[in-house]
Amino acid sequence: MNQKFIPSGFFLTLEGPDGSGKTTQASLLATKLKEEGYSVILTREPGGTKLAEKIRNLLLDPDTKLCQKTELLLYLAARAQHVNDVIKPALAEGKIVICDRFNHSTMVYQGLTQDNVNIDEIDAINEFASDKIEPDYTIVLDADPAELLARRKNRGVQDKYEKYGLLFQEKVRNGFLTLANEWYPEHMSIVNALQPEETVLQNILDILHLKLEAIDKWNDLEAIFCDDNDCIEKDWQHFPKGTPKIDVWRWFEETYHVSVRDDLIWRS
Repeated sequence: MNQKFIPSGFFLTLEGPDGSGKTTQASLLATKLKEEGYSVILTREPGGTKLAEKIRNLLLDPDTKLCQKTELLLYLAARAQHVNDVIKPALAEGKIVICDRFNHSTMVYQGLTQDNVNIDEIDAINEFASDKIEPDYTIVLDADPAELLARRKNRGVQDKYEKYGLLFQEKVRNGFLTLANEWYPEHMSIVNALQPEETVLQNILDILHLKLEAIDKWNDLEAIFCDDNDCIEKDWQHFPKGTPKIDVWRWFEETYHVSVRDDLIWRS
């Protein structure tokens, strides 16, 4: 099978409450995409590098007491190293990077679930730490926190966030839903995490394939949008030569659910 190459790579993140299956789905997705011929990097936050994994152990230790600012800055220190050592190089090589948590988790766990926190400040220092690298797209795995908490207990999984209780987990869920539904609806999709494992995977693949196809089609479009004329210069898809560019743009946006002003398109 020929290796598939994506100009500037593709950065996908999986987000959601604890126990929603992000780690499982990230692994399944990476395996499937490799079978399809893509070069894939599977990573996680906090973590992904030797230093960041050490920071992770500190952050998730139930017995380590951290103030809000210390916790936030440790997460972002781990992210800075992760972006520099893993994510940016992989994207530059045209790879798909799948990350189990990234900046949206910071916005939720260290921002929206907390009192007296300035979200704009968090956003600003996150931009600095991540060197302005943002996900091209994000999947939020969503479910009732009570069911997810029971799932984690059955697996014997516990870190400090379990000790915060169900009310905190409900705040986490609401935070992710706010991001997906209100703040970044063009960059995030919600998938029901309580569906069968294979169904969740297929839902994610359907969304991702559409985004990857959009990149391919946009690369084709650039050939007919390369001058200052208001109409396309040759036949393309079902559009004849002379079709107004605005009509092609509208079709593209409606078909692929992506704006022609989207960073994903221009970065590619």
